[in-house]
Amino acid sequence: MDRETLMEHQALWGVEPSPETGALTRLTADESALYDQLRRDELGSHLRLEQERIGFEWLVGALERV
Repeated sequence: MDRETLMEHQALWGVEPSPETGALTRLTADESALYDQLRRDELGSHLRLEQERIGFEWLVGALERV
């Protein structure tokens, strides 16, 4: 997930009781930077955004920007 998507959906943020903190080796540089921020709780404590809650229109727009 990219930072823009995460930040645009703050109203949908929840809490992850057992967040993943291990190394993820298949992320892009931007995804990895965001993951590091999440692991360090820089954006909120144990932040979670379930991608299934993101609207279809947002998804289509994001794909068009790629």
